[in-house]
Amino acid sequence: MKVLIADDDPTSRWLLEKAVQGFGHQVVSACDGAQAWEQFLQDGFHFVITDWVMPGCDGLELCRRIRQAARADYVYIIMVTSSGSPDDLITGMSAGADDFIVKPLNGRELQVRMRAAERILNLQRELRQKNEELETVNARLHCVSRLDALMQIGNRLAFEETLADFHHRALRYGEPFGVVMCDVDHFKAYNDSHGHPAGDEVLREIAAAIRSSLR
Repeated sequence: MKVLIADDDPTSRWLLEKAVQGFGHQVVSACDGAQAWEQFLQDGFHFVITDWVMPGCDGLELCRRIRQAARADYVYIIMVTSSGSPDDLITGMSAGADDFIVKPLNGRELQVRMRAAERILNLQRELRQKNEELETVNARLHCVSRLDALMQIGNRLAFEETLADFHHRALRYGEPFGVVMCDVDHFKAYNDSHGHPAGDEVLREIAAAIRSSLR
């Protein structure tokens, strides 16, 4: 996993880098919030560890920018702070932080919290994939439910929905529209003499001819 670290203190940043790399993750570092934001826009990280107090764009502002960015995947943010007071916790969580680590850094605590974050990110990723699969299935079902299985053209449900749509547009824009109905002459006699399978083939050919002549 690629982790973005933002800290203006070189020593603290180096300690974080070594700890995170020791857990088997790739690290990209930034010396302040503004640089971290630029890196985030370029590479699209899923995991950010940021110091709270930084010149210019601090950790709170970085959190707010990340949360306001349009991203399909969730970004997990750990805030590093020298104060663990309840007020600071509320302020940080309100800005978009998911978790806190109070200085001085404890490597084992960081590792445990990162493992918990990975589980959350994996669950979120699986949920998004399932939602995408469900949307695909729903779209397919929507099309199938409006398709006549024999003739492969719109069925009655599709006709009623299309007619309602055209009627709505006609009322809204004052444009006329028409409906054309066609019938197959002597179809019952053809069915009786040649059988229903042959009649089905006639319907398929007629539907294909109509479909090929329309936009």
